[in-house]
Amino acid sequence: MNILSLTEFDKNGILLSVNHNYSHTRRKGRTMAEEKYISMEDAAEQLGVTRTALYYYIRTLKLEKKKFELDKRVYLKVSDFQRIKTLKDEAAKRNEPSVA
Repeated sequence: MNILSLTEFDKNGILLSVNHNYSHTRRKGRTMAEEKYISMEDAAEQLGVTRTALYYYIRTLKLEKKKFELDKRVYLKVSDFQRIKTLKDEAAKRNEPSVA
């Protein structure tokens, strides 16, 4: 059984409270670590890219998307979002013309 609580977003659209409680025969009563998620729309907007480009990054970096029950939106872990942002910023710096 998977119980989720989607209750709180910060000003940047980052999902703050997602509680995962998994019950399984091997993991009965075990609580998973709390993760923070950002919606794909908000992530694309903050990165300044289209959702198509964001899906390209996710596929290329082999990241996972998350969809919660009773929620139509698709989410990305904030740690994965930060990874994309860092790699995108590093690529932009490499492509800048150097000042001589």
